[in-house]
Amino acid sequence: MKKMFMVVLMIMLFVGCAGVTPDIFPAPDEPDGPKWSYTNKEVVFETEGTDPIDVHEYQWDLGDGIEEEPNLSDWDDDGEEIKYIYSDPGIYEVRVREQCPLKLFRSPWSDERKITIIERKPKTVGQLIMSLFS
Repeated sequence: MKKMFMVVLMIMLFVGCAGVTPDIFPAPDEPDGPKWSYTNKEVVFETEGTDPIDVHEYQWDLGDGIEEEPNLSDWDDDGEEIKYIYSDPGIYEVRVREQCPLKLFRSPWSDERKITIIERKPKTVGQLIMSLFS
């Protein structure tokens, strides 16, 4: 019985326990990216992780969810950069965190980067008329 308990404990340690991981290493750097952009235009955010051999996975909160149900990206091992398109104008707070691939350890969230998304206004009368039909 004692051996079985130790085996189960070791599996939980190496695989992670139902996604519960302790916050024991520093948060990644605050995301770098634009301070403002237009709706429906791709923006790119980047961060620098804390892992010296760069094998961690990253998860992004792009700020367009609600506090009780944030819009989080999937964990991604190429996630030091993310591309995103905001469809609504507003001020969004972007943050990122990282975890080891075995899901044993996870960082806290980084500092937030604010981005202001504005509605693109037509430049000419022709564009204004066309925008009414799109």
